[in-house]
Amino acid sequence: MSSQNITIRQCLNAMVTKRAMATVAPDANLKEVVKAMVKGRRRRVVYVVDSEMKLQGCITLKNLKDIVFSHFLSKKLEDALVLSEENMELFASDKAAQVMESDVPVCHEDDKLHEVLEWMMEADLLDVAVLDKNDRLVADIDVLDLLEQWLLLGQKVF
Repeated sequence: MSSQNITIRQCLNAMVTKRAMATVAPDANLKEVVKAMVKGRRRRVVYVVDSEMKLQGCITLKNLKDIVFSHFLSKKLEDALVLSEENMELFASDKAAQVMESDVPVCHEDDKLHEVLEWMMEADLLDVAVLDKNDRLVADIDVLDLLEQWLLLGQKVF
């Protein structure tokens, strides 16, 4: 098979390391988002999806770091007990839909791998959500996945 014809689906199927995506519902609180991000193989992105796996947005590790740790740093001189209570409120009240980015980089299963790679490099993307023909989230692909494909298939993959 020519490298120009390898699809994202074929790439995903060929991966040695199968990984689950981190997903949450739009009404998930920040504690649930953090749990989804650190569960299993730690992820840099949590995807916010509806009940039909339609992508609503994403929350990146950078977003989460900025939200959580800026709160800690702004309160660092206050009493630890008060800080603890405030953080529990923060984690319980903010919802995924309130903090997610709605502009998520996506590709489709039938897209050509080399085209997605070119786009990821041009846009300096590390992660891309993968949608099926019905626009449901089915996977994500990241630069480490692409490096794995390169190790398996050599440069002909690209």
